[in-house]
Amino acid sequence: MKAKRLSLCLLGALTLTGFAMPPTAAGPREAEPASGITLSANTPSSSISTFALGEQVKLSFRAAGMKPGQDDLKLALHFVDEMDQTVKKQSLEVKADADGDWVKEVAAPCAKMGFWRVFVALSNGVTLPKEGVSQRGGYITYAVVPDPTKRKLYGEKETFFGMNGLFSRQANVMPYLGLRWMYEPSTIAVRQYGYAWGQMEPDHPGQFAEDRAAARAQGKRFPLNLFVHNSAYFVNGQRKPWKVYSLPTLFYAPPQWAIIEGTTHGVHAQLKPEAEHHWRNYCMEAAKAYSEQYPDREENIYQITWEPQGPAGDERLVRTYDIAYKALHKADPKAMVIGPASSNTMLSVAWEERLLSKGLGKYLDGYSIHHYLSRVPNDPGDLSKTPEQNGMIEGLRAIKAVVRKHTGRDLPMFATELGFNDDGDPTQEILQARAHIRSSLILLGEGYRFHMPFSTYLPGYGFYYSLQGGSYFPDKAGPKSVVPAYAAMTFLVDGHKSAGPIQGLGDKAWGYTYRGPEDTIKALWSETARQVTVAVRGDQIEVFDWMGNGELVPTSSGKLGVTIGPNPIYVKTAPGPADK
Repeated sequence: MKAKRLSLCLLGALTLTGFAMPPTAAGPREAEPASGITLSANTPSSSISTFALGEQVKLSFRAAGMKPGQDDLKLALHFVDEMDQTVKKQSLEVKADADGDWVKEVAAPCAKMGFWRVFVALSNGVTLPKEGVSQRGGYITYAVVPDPTKRKLYGEKETFFGMNGLFSRQANVMPYLGLRWMYEPSTIAVRQYGYAWGQMEPDHPGQFAEDRAAARAQGKRFPLNLFVHNSAYFVNGQRKPWKVYSLPTLFYAPPQWAIIEGTTHGVHAQLKPEAEHHWRNYCMEAAKAYSEQYPDREENIYQITWEPQGPAGDERLVRTYDIAYKALHKADPKAMVIGPASSNTMLSVAWEERLLSKGLGKYLDGYSIHHYLSRVPNDPGDLSKTPEQNGMIEGLRAIKAVVRKHTGRDLPMFATELGFNDDGDPTQEILQARAHIRSSLILLGEGYRFHMPFSTYLPGYGFYYSLQGGSYFPDKAGPKSVVPAYAAMTFLVDGHKSAGPIQGLGDKAWGYTYRGPEDTIKALWSETARQVTVAVRGDQIEVFDWMGNGELVPTSSGKLGVTIGPNPIYVKTAPGPADK
């Protein structure tokens, strides 16, 4: 991670003029002063305000601190969609009970999939206070997404989508987003979870093996399985399974006793020569433990480092991979070693060129990258330019070419972190949503095995607002507009393989074709609105907006004319003979 990373659907034209509060409604007589009166709102049936299509959505409002029986206030509700276009306005009469409280539950628009922001204000000017570490104030949000029970499990080698971030059992968003790849916890979590070396052996060599043996002697497990809480969700009180796959990073924040003093940067450091055999032993023990913890995995993917790039330490880094590669493959016949997870690759491939020329590729089964695109200093998730304007497609192809040049083959590619920072500004959330959707479509289109965007709840970078509790394990969360758009994308294209880019769309327009076992999906978008024509199969096909709402559209002589713009659309057709 870098500096700032730590710190009824109506689609219309984007306006970045800010979010207008609804006009206050006049009460039957002069309103009481705002002093002492408080207002709150929530979605009582969901701690994440995210609903499957077909579920009823209810919003609950409470005003407190009024005089007993006070009836001179109204509550104004202003519903807008992700483009800040008005969907609905509503005014509610407010009458306090004998305790000075008022509670009201209302049904909310939910007939289509999409995003809603609801501005809430009393006629005396009182509005919703800021909540949680995300400091969301003045409004609540909710989203309607594809029903998780209707999602297909494609298996670990065909599942493309995951998340870089920690997850709360009280706010489990994974099934609703359609995400299955998850990071094993790092050192920000408690020690009982995960496989980071510094987390498992903070005090001395062999500590991990000792703790595993002690746990077994007591009939217990070590480490514990964090994902048992993310492998299920509840619908009407009934437990539903949700399969997830974990990715450990082993040389993450290595223990102080094992590193060369003065070489730490971020969570990476150089391995002491005298600690090499301890690193080998740890890799062997970690592989045994991981294989036992996840016996059903087809392959066990081990990422070794996390953003190790720097001006020095090349030989030490290559040696670290040499040791890990041999140890992991010896202990685990299903091992797949990936790395180095550098974060400056998209700006320059010079570091990769240097390391690969020194033999790094000999110790890799797959190549992982943190695909940050921004050229803005200290803000890798800056949104002032789109992924395409920052050269994402060209950058992805450049790094694949460098890997091929030095290894003599095409390694499987993995995107294990990429985030976009809206700076806590609601007007930038639409830009964040577009950046995540379009970059994910590009990564899948360019042939990546899986992608783990950043982050779940972290302020600025989060898909969700953290509204109660911390940034990593909140008890309550609220969606941003990226949530339903991402959920729609995963529902439509997960389990598909890229057939390559779509040609002939014109300048500043992009598209890819993805072939699945039961259909073919074309994703299309452009910087500005334009009409394009694409080749399709069939007399009638289904076109989806970026929130996943579809309609049947006739074709003409195997051609389809559609309007595309900054928000991707999807064209679904039956698979051709080659696809089957």
